[in-house]
Amino acid sequence: MPRVINFNREILKLAAERIGGNITAEFPKLADWLSGGPYPTVKQLAKFAKAVHIPFGYFFLDKLPELKTGIPLFRTEEALPSENYSDELRDTIRIIQSRQEWLKEYLLNEGATPLPFVNSFNERDNPFVVAQEIRKTLQLLDDWAGSMPNWESALKYLLDKAEEAGIYLTISGVVENNTHRPLNPDEFRGFVLTDNYAPCIFINGKDFTNNFSNFTMITKPDGRHPKKRKNREEIFTTRKITG
Repeated sequence: MPRVINFNREILKLAAERIGGNITAEFPKLADWLSGGPYPTVKQLAKFAKAVHIPFGYFFLDKLPELKTGIPLFRTEEALPSENYSDELRDTIRIIQSRQEWLKEYLLNEGATPLPFVNSFNERDNPFVVAQEIRKTLQLLDDWAGSMPNWESALKYLLDKAEEAGIYLTISGVVENNTHRPLNPDEFRGFVLTDNYAPCIFINGKDFTNNFSNFTMITKPDGRHPKKRKNREEIFTTRKITG
């Protein structure tokens, strides 16, 4: 079996440190790979890549690609967010980014035009005006929430309206289809990737125990943490949009 000799040991070390746990027990020759001893085979390195949730090709780069910043995470704790994301969140963001890039390319090839509501407001705008524009874009009546029998129905209604407006939605409680990699709602309830052609909203499916999913869905995607927008934007998301 051919061995890999040109991989980046620093990335290998960083991946091992980040995953922690019993990674050395699963890969007893890891210390040799890091010290320049017998190199791993292609099969061994591929298995390691899967275990640490890093694409195989990343081990041949000069450094790990940086995750795009500015993604709003709807956390439950009050502390400001760090970028010390879990592997599950990090991989989920990469997956949605990849889908968004494909969607944008497809839409451009189909002659799509930019969505007029994306990036049309900022935190200096009147939240009540913004709320009214969101209602207009989603075609929501003033009393729409009151006509819903429960929060599940309200959420489904919002999802349908958002998709009609050109927003792409994903709801999942695991990384892709891997049930062994659940998403922690205490870390994040959802995130938004803005784009003029293919804006994407991801909602943590583990958040479906209460109406926080509605809050995630309707909170304005401006790239800031909820703690910074608590006074102004929570006003229009919880009182004005929902009726």
